[in-house]
Amino acid sequence: YQNHLESVYCISGRGEVETLADGKKYPIEPGTIYILDKNDKHMLRAFEEMKMACVFNPPLNGKEVHNADGAYELDAETIE
Repeated sequence: YQNHLESVYCISGRGEVETLADGKKYPIEPGTIYILDKNDKHMLRAFEEMKMACVFNPPLNGKEVHNADGAYELDAETIE
């Protein structure tokens, strides 16, 4: 999500998120929230089934298509 701030809340399950730039790993469990505000490349690993709630800013509209760089283009209607 190269053009979006991503916020993720763990409802259930356990895992970890790893920031790929520095290899740091952060545990994820119910009640954990993590925010990727610099388009951080990361990997989420689930150690068991996880339920997560994700919020993006600008919001996604469900019609996004990845461009050649793997990012979603910004929708002019969502950035006003």
